[in-house]
Amino acid sequence: MLTSRVSVCVLLTLLSACAKPRTIEQQRDQLARDGTDAISIGVPFPWALYANADFGDGLTLAVDEINRNGGVHGRRLQVHRVDDGGTVEGARRAAQELVADPSIVAVIGHLQSAITLPTAPIYDRAGVFLLTPTVTDQAVTASGYSRVFRPTFTHEQVGRGMADAAMRGGYRRVGIYYVRDRYGRGLANAFESRARELGIQVPGRESYEAGELLTTGTVVSRLRAWDAVGVDAVFVAGELPSAAQVVRGVWRADSTLGILGGEAMSLPELLAIGRASEGAVVASVFYAADTRAESARFTSSFRQRFGTTPGALSAVGYDAVQLLADVMARAQSPSPADIASAMRQMREWSGVTGHVTFDTLGNATAKSFLTLRVKDGQFVMWDSTQARFAGGTRAR
Repeated sequence: MLTSRVSVCVLLTLLSACAKPRTIEQQRDQLARDGTDAISIGVPFPWALYANADFGDGLTLAVDEINRNGGVHGRRLQVHRVDDGGTVEGARRAAQELVADPSIVAVIGHLQSAITLPTAPIYDRAGVFLLTPTVTDQAVTASGYSRVFRPTFTHEQVGRGMADAAMRGGYRRVGIYYVRDRYGRGLANAFESRARELGIQVPGRESYEAGELLTTGTVVSRLRAWDAVGVDAVFVAGELPSAAQVVRGVWRADSTLGILGGEAMSLPELLAIGRASEGAVVASVFYAADTRAESARFTSSFRQRFGTTPGALSAVGYDAVQLLADVMARAQSPSPADIASAMRQMREWSGVTGHVTFDTLGNATAKSFLTLRVKDGQFVMWDSTQARFAGGTRAR
C-alpha cells in the first residue's frame, strides 16, 4: 500500500513538472496566452543621451489611447523602459535584462542599427518579438529570425533618394561627409552610387569616427582639401549630435554650400545649431503639418497632451505601439509567435508615418520617406518645384 501511494505521488509530481513551462520562452508564451495582467513591452533606448527627445512621449500617448479604449482584448498595455546607453555593451545588458523577464512579450528598439545587430539574436533566442522602427540596416533581418521586424526604409533607399533630391535641387558637385560605421558608410555609398548614375560628381569624401568629439575647427580644416576640387553641396551621412557639428563646420567653411542629410538628421538637435542649419534638406518619416488624417489627428492629440509639436521620433514611437497593439488584436493573442504570424499576414497597415507591409524576412516593403527643409528654424516640407535649395547665411 505504501509503495502504491509513493508511486502515485511520484507520478503526480512528474505530471505537474511537465505541465509547467521549462524554458523562459515557454514561460513567456504561456503568460502571454493565459495571463490576465498587463501586456508588457520593453523599450531599450539611450534615454539619458536623448533626454530632450520626444520618443517617449509618442509611446506614452499611444499606450494611454489604447488603454483608454479597453486595451488589447481587455488587457492593459504597459511599457518598461531600459537605458541602453547608446553602446553595444549597454544594449546587450539591456537586452539580457528584458529577456530575463517572462512578462515581456515584445521589444521596441534599439535606436541605432549598429547596436541592434548584436542584440537581435538575444531577443530571438529568448522568444521575444522585436520591432525596430528606426533601424535602416537590412542586415538586422537577414539572419532568418522569426520574430524580428523592421518597419522602416533602408539607408540604401535614403541615400539614393537624397541623391535624387540633390539633382532636383540643382546640385552637380556634392562632397560627402560620413560617420565611419555601418550606417554612415551604407548611406554614403548609396548616395554616391546614385549620384554618379544621375551625372552628379562626387569630388571628395571625408569621414569621422562614431563617438568622435568633433569641433567646428576640425570640420573646417578637413574641408580645406575640397577647395581645389570645388563642391556646391555636402551630403552629411551621420547621426545627431555629431552630424550637427559637421553641418556647423560646413557652414563656417562656406555658408553658400547646400546641406543634405539622411533621416537621422530630422530631429530638433539639428535646429538647435541655429543659422548653420538654415536651408538644410533632410529625409524624414514624419512631418507635423502633414494633412493625412492619421498625421493630423496625432499632431493635434500630441499638442493637446504635451503642449509641443511632435517630431519624427515621437511619431515613430507612437506608430510602433499602435502597430503592435493592432497586430495583437488581429492575432487574438500577445504571444510573440502569434504576433509574428499576424504581422506577416497583415497588408498596408496605415499609421502616422505612412503605410507598411512586411515581406517574409520582416522588412517593410515600399516604405517611402519625406524630404524636409529647414526654414526659419523649423522643418517644412520641401517644395520640389523650387529651382535650388537655399543655403545658409554667412555670419557677420
